[in-house]
Amino acid sequence: MTQTARVSPCQSPRAGGNTSRRRGETDMCAAHKTSAGILAAAVAWMNGFCGAVKDFVEGNSKMPSASGETIEAVKKSTSDQLGHYAAILTKTVDGLSALPAAPVPAGDAAKQDFLGKCTSARDKTVKAKAGLDASGKNDTAAQGRAVEGLPSLDS
Repeated sequence: MTQTARVSPCQSPRAGGNTSRRRGETDMCAAHKTSAGILAAAVAWMNGFCGAVKDFVEGNSKMPSASGETIEAVKKSTSDQLGHYAAILTKTVDGLSALPAAPVPAGDAAKQDFLGKCTSARDKTVKAKAGLDASGKNDTAAQGRAVEGLPSLDS
């Protein structure tokens, strides 16, 4: 029984009409090589984007809990929370900033949108923490000032 070699639309017979191939070997046309390259680049880029977002989500779920029975203890707890939030936002900003240009325009638009929100939130959080940490020991309004106006990433 003879076997007939199957040639897909993007595979071409070898020189001399020989269509036999070793197992797993293919010849791809330029269009499919380009499409495969774009797909691989898109997958790699999305892995980086999603990795940065995943780190933010995981970090957010590990937020220190609020606690304290004295003004000083509550102030320290709030400062710890703000510091944690600033750290995960910084990690997210760094991860997004390290991404190369997206292989598709929508990727760059999403990156810039999320990067803008995370950068703004980080900067406001760092400022709020610095103001809280610099406040006087008995400044009971300091905590309210620190958390007032903190951004939400969905805005």
